[in-house]
Amino acid sequence: MTVFITDLMKQAQVTVRVRRGVSLTPVDGANEVDIAHDLSAAGGDGNGGDGFRNTIPVSLSLKRALVWLNEMGGGGDKAGGDGGGDDAGDGGGDSGDSAVPLRDFRDALAGVDSHFGLLQTAALLFNNILTLGIATSRGRALADIEFSHAGRELPDVSAPPGLSDATKLTLSRFAYLHREEDELYLSRPLKDKRFVIRDSAAGKLLVDLGRGMTVRAIRDQCDRANASDDNGDDLFAGIATLLNLLYREQFIIDAAADSTRLPTRLEEGDAAMQQWDFHDALSHAHSRLGYNFGFDFGGAFPFVDIIAPRPAVKELPAGERIALYQPDLQRMAATDKRLSAVVIQRMSVRAYNEDAPVSLKQLGEFLFRTGRLLFETETRVSNLRAPAKQTGMGLAWRPYPTGGASYELEFYLSVDRAQDLAPGIYYYAPAAHALVKLSGRNQYTEGLIQTAFDSCARIVRPQVVVHIAARFQRVSWKYHNIAYATMLRNAGVVYQTFYLHAVAMGLAGCGLGAGNTDLFCRATGNQPHIECNIGEFMLGSLPADFDYNAIDLETCAAMHEARLSPTAT
Repeated sequence: MTVFITDLMKQAQVTVRVRRGVSLTPVDGANEVDIAHDLSAAGGDGNGGDGFRNTIPVSLSLKRALVWLNEMGGGGDKAGGDGGGDDAGDGGGDSGDSAVPLRDFRDALAGVDSHFGLLQTAALLFNNILTLGIATSRGRALADIEFSHAGRELPDVSAPPGLSDATKLTLSRFAYLHREEDELYLSRPLKDKRFVIRDSAAGKLLVDLGRGMTVRAIRDQCDRANASDDNGDDLFAGIATLLNLLYREQFIIDAAADSTRLPTRLEEGDAAMQQWDFHDALSHAHSRLGYNFGFDFGGAFPFVDIIAPRPAVKELPAGERIALYQPDLQRMAATDKRLSAVVIQRMSVRAYNEDAPVSLKQLGEFLFRTGRLLFETETRVSNLRAPAKQTGMGLAWRPYPTGGASYELEFYLSVDRAQDLAPGIYYYAPAAHALVKLSGRNQYTEGLIQTAFDSCARIVRPQVVVHIAARFQRVSWKYHNIAYATMLRNAGVVYQTFYLHAVAMGLAGCGLGAGNTDLFCRATGNQPHIECNIGEFMLGSLPADFDYNAIDLETCAAMHEARLSPTAT
């Protein structure tokens, strides 16, 4: 790293700033720096005074350098410095925060190198203190580099090996542009760095790389831009540094790396990475700590005093109400199978007794066991960024666990064949323990049944499909970054709850992996961004010759043509 730091100091295109909203204050009489992050200065709620603070030990040289950089205008909302000025170009500028060329960072480079991990760790929830930037030879800011919680090393901006003028580069299929607050970011899942796009020249480069472009073509394009501006700036010097860094960090790749094994997309990375879909990688990275750049994670309650929380129990929709059978709890406790037996006998059953389809009474008991409302309460919650902002949030409990007692999941039934219940789609009201008929059989309910039939490999047409729908705002009002992941976890818990009670009742249950959101919303009248299905479960009567009680581990293994594991017994 020592050699690299020496090379980095020579890079005229690399700049450094103290991140916006961060202030560094020397501690008198000690080699310490007080780090404060004002969230209102970095896209917070504007009240001021809300943020994080920490004090870290540093060497005397690094302490002087950080304070000097802060005073030069690189931190907070201070202006000044030499990170842009009149040479910012048509899309440039430094957004009010000045950047200092890294080579002018006096004696701090060795200190930054040896302390970078410490600085990152000390920053805690505000991610990092320093932001590196890429600029042209005359200080026109092209892009900044921000670090995630996982970022612990300075990037290598030296020339990458094997890049000739003839090399054709293209964007990684995992790279994406998105806006946060007033910034435009280039990000990639599971990467500890992201880029703030500061200039239209950098933006145009990304557009061109999306189609693929050689290094020579990029150089020629920059030369033409230099000639038209006639200001003595060397655009390619900055673009080349940015290009090299994007390549090293795998935001762009060599287009010749296309393995053509899958004709629908450019392959990159090792065999494991090639099997990731973009949306899966993005969801995974954002719902776990580590590769995060935002300040709020988990129970941040970001919408307190902005948007009212959704009620714990949904208001009943209009429609015919059908009372459901309510079993005797004491009888259930006395006659139900032991949990260990139910777990062993649990399986997906894709066959029914068509002479005696599932009945309304059985559906009533199943929903009572799995989804009825148990009790409600209300608690006071506060905004993570502004603890003084508080409001009440209703909570409700049902027979299965859920993240934060949100209980955002609702159950809908698409009925094809059932005793004492007409075909159509119904909403289960957990507080009333009743069904509300939303519509009879129509093209949408038929489509939902057909989708379930297709999802179970067309083995059996379901008698009833239970749709697990999420009221998204119940969770996203509280959780930041992990809201949808939490809802999927909750749905998984419901799947297991459905399976176990289906076995206990002697019903045929089978979880499904796919459902149609458009058909569901058309059938129910819901809006897909407010409440829609995220899981499906087929339910029906057991075939006459099927008996769960006859199933043990040996017979279950035989049914699946599988070998019994030594750990099974």
